[in-house]
Amino acid sequence: PTALKLYPDMQVVLITADAKILEERLRERGRETEEDIQQRLQRATAFKVSAPNLVTIQNNTTIEAAAKQLFDCINHNSVLLV
Repeated sequence: PTALKLYPDMQVVLITADAKILEERLRERGRETEEDIQQRLQRATAFKVSAPNLVTIQNNTTIEAAAKQLFDCINHNSVLLV
């Protein structure tokens, strides 16, 4: 809320992935315990963002695809609905 007051034309970018994809990635990394994975998934599910000019980038495929969407958003100031 404070940032939006200071910068009313600000564009918020949310980079996210579906819970199933996130779980697969966490398991593949092998760094977290089962409890850590479940806590991380709960936090991800509970995390909500709402803002005018919100751009959501679904990072469900490759990092290159998500990076391209972010790059396009930054360079063209376009709204991406993916």
